Amino acid sequence: MKKYLVTGLLFAWVFMLAACGGGDDSEGGGNSQISDLSETEIFQYIPLDCSTEKQNKFVYEIMTNSYLWYDKVPEVDYRDYASPEALLDAIKYDTLDKWSYITSKEKFYAYFKYGEYISMGFGLKYDTNGDVRVSFVYKNSPADLAGIKRGEKLIEINEKTVKEIEDSHLWNNVSGPDEVGITSLLALEDSEGLVRETEIRKERISINTVLYDEILMISGLKIGYLVFKSFIESSPTELDTVFDSFKQEEIDELILDLRYNTGGKLSVARHLASLIAGDNAAGEIFQKYIHNDKYRDRDYVMYFTKPPKALDLDRVVIITSESTCSASESVINNLKPFADVVLIGRDTCGKPVGMYGYDFCDKLILPIEFKTANAHNEGDYFDGIPPTCYSEDDLTMPFGDTQEDSLQEALNYILTESCSDDSARQSFRNQGDRKKIKLNGFRGETGAF
Repeated sequence: MKKYLVTGLLFAWVFMLAACGGGDDSEGGGNSQISDLSETEIFQYIPLDCSTEKQNKFVYEIMTNSYLWYDKVPEVDYRDYASPEALLDAIKYDTLDKWSYITSKEKFYAYFKYGEYISMGFGLKYDTNGDVRVSFVYKNSPADLAGIKRGEKLIEINEKTVKEIEDSHLWNNVSGPDEVGITSLLALEDSEGLVRETEIRKERISINTVLYDEILMISGLKIGYLVFKSFIESSPTELDTVFDSFKQEEIDELILDLRYNTGGKLSVARHLASLIAGDNAAGEIFQKYIHNDKYRDRDYVMYFTKPPKALDLDRVVIITSESTCSASESVINNLKPFADVVLIGRDTCGKPVGMYGYDFCDKLILPIEFKTANAHNEGDYFDGIPPTCYSEDDLTMPFGDTQEDSLQEALNYILTESCSDDSARQSFRNQGDRKKIKLNGFRGETGAF
């Protein structure tokens, strides 16, 4: 491994990540995935003190060495920037890099290792009419305990209308800092058109990454349906419980709903893909990692495993959206050589690259440092992975409702092995992207308020 040495040589712990980004909306906008290939000890410069100048120097050294697009980084005087965050924003390769960022070390590790963070515990998303609706609610979160449901329309947050929030670019701070005890007043409209106000207090919550699961009986077929939100350290236990049920019930088909899944740990992505493919892929290449020309000796391969709960499926139907990102895309791309992967929904976010996390002072910098490919060397899907059949995320319907547009289209494909009316579905493709709620930094990681 090439070592870059600067004044004040110290050991640094590096955490392998494959970054996600959910299109910068409230389902996620810059998430990252931690792999079990973690804690790789390397030499590198670490600031001897936490002055702005030393932190900036640290960031600049990384961006001109192991950053995937190091040759696109402009020559600048790092001392001219007010913060390492400002420096990173100025020098990253904006043409392709929508994801490199700096965040709080404490928040990041708490979320990905323990599934904990401070939040009200719900997501928001624009629907096709331009209204903002609740997209999901974490179990036992303050939002859940306040009775908030998927599909409710947001009218105001803290006496600011959705239009005021959007026009003034306030999505990142309208609910205040992410600190325990901070309250927000929400005005929400239910399906009957009734508007209610509710005050919600931010708490430290533990998230459930399986948002919903069910076995649907359709035309004599047992169809497993799983809505999966994030790949974090607690997820394998949740997934194993669901897949054990699917295996015992001997399901015929699986619909995996990743429409809000912006990513997480690579080991969990591999675990999920291995649960699906089973013997069809066990021991085969899951993913290849390719670094820049200075660090090709870091290139490596991750392989599929054979978990006890594996289903050995030849086909999986996956619901996607512009928020389906990184680890989710890895599951999709890396299953393709070994199973029939049918996508329903919208183009995915397009993130075939990943990162290492570098720990400095009380922060973590996550620069893009490698690209990925599957067993057939397929990758580079920066424009996203297109669906087999186009559909919309019908936010007015609860998870599991067979009339919800994406689930309905997935079921139609299973029963007919074709998309429904092509002219109607193609119109979704031509509509362009709906408006997005842009969340930055760690809030983009969680995709929730």
